[in-house]
Amino acid sequence: MDDRKGRVPVRASWSQAAAEAVFAAVVAVALFGAGASLKLTFNPGALVGALVCPVPLVLVAIRHGPGVGGAMAGFAAGVLAVAEIPGASGLAFLLEVGVPALLLGFCLRRNVGPEWTALLPAAALCAAFVVELGVRAGGIAGLGDAYRHAVADLDRSLLEAQQFYEGLGAQGDGAAAAEMAAALRGFAWATFPGVVAALNILAAAAVSWLAMALAARTVATPTPAFTWALPEGMIWAFIGAAAAALAPWGPWRLIGLNALLVILALYFLQGLSITGFVARRLELPWYVRLLAALMVALWPPLTALAVAGLTGVGLCDVWVAFRRVDAPPSSGAAR
Repeated sequence: MDDRKGRVPVRASWSQAAAEAVFAAVVAVALFGAGASLKLTFNPGALVGALVCPVPLVLVAIRHGPGVGGAMAGFAAGVLAVAEIPGASGLAFLLEVGVPALLLGFCLRRNVGPEWTALLPAAALCAAFVVELGVRAGGIAGLGDAYRHAVADLDRSLLEAQQFYEGLGAQGDGAAAAEMAAALRGFAWATFPGVVAALNILAAAAVSWLAMALAARTVATPTPAFTWALPEGMIWAFIGAAAAALAPWGPWRLIGLNALLVILALYFLQGLSITGFVARRLELPWYVRLLAALMVALWPPLTALAVAGLTGVGLCDVWVAFRRVDAPPSSGAAR
């Protein structure tokens, strides 16, 4: 990578760039179509596919720039329009995958900080949701019904996730998991906008991390550690949102709860970054970290505890400064 401008040098010919773009578009379309066919069923494989889907486009955008990336996204959308895959469309692909992938590719190509690298695609995903909601509504008069249908879709997904986790756990854990999932479903009805924004932020961060890791092997960029450093003044936004969430008046309470979800998602990523920093300082083997992640993902009580703990660590970083000690030097690592 060019240290002066943060750009990836492009040495490929136009024919090679076109071939890579076409291949990436076909892979992304296949993953998008598979995800659309499983949209009505909670399936961990479908969730993984949704995260992996933009990655081929991101890698091509990093390697060949926004011009080739934009043409690639347009080609993929055209393929979807011709294929007429049930539940998938060219417009949905452009809004949900194409534009966020191009933004990610641009940010990673220019070596933008991880916060904006995740927040810009997340904002594009939120805008895509609003546009798709308007298209589904068919006009302002139908927005209410479309919104209720979208909330019902999320509720159905949470219910299926609850049933999935109940099938994994032991009998003793089933009641606690069911109670936690039921409370989460009720909370999601009241905080749907905040839930959508928070999930989009987490998804964009996950895709950016995966793309950074793969870019080190495919486009000769260094693999940076996942870092996340919110400004210290952000704590006042958290305090304000928490105060509004405790307000007795309904509208302020809803606004505070939704804002609080988004802010907590940001601090969760900060806590995750601090945890990664500690793991690197302790030089924990990769398989230990992978096993810990699997345990957290597959045992609901531990999942809730880990999310709360990481978010708390992110909030406390304002006062404790966990990463004040310099991280171990790594060759060429970027933020």
